[in-house]
Amino acid sequence: MVLTQIYNDTNIYRISIYNREVRSALKSNLDHYLYADRWASAQGQDIAATSKDEALKQVEKRYPKLAGFVVESLKRVNSVI
Repeated sequence: MVLTQIYNDTNIYRISIYNREVRSALKSNLDHYLYADRWASAQGQDIAATSKDEALKQVEKRYPKLAGFVVESLKRVNSVI
């Protein structure tokens, strides 16, 4: 699914994110107590934000580093018109 620009000065950023704790559990043939096994592999998400920093703040709020989430990549996929 491709998102379009929502507001002026808003860009769409595509992130790739995984959970290091889930990845570690699966390597030991265990399941994570909270997150599904799919989080061992990078998951793609689109974020609407005015800047890369704002996009990272939104990601951290939803997928906290303290819970094991790791941002593998973040790139802008559109340009402001």
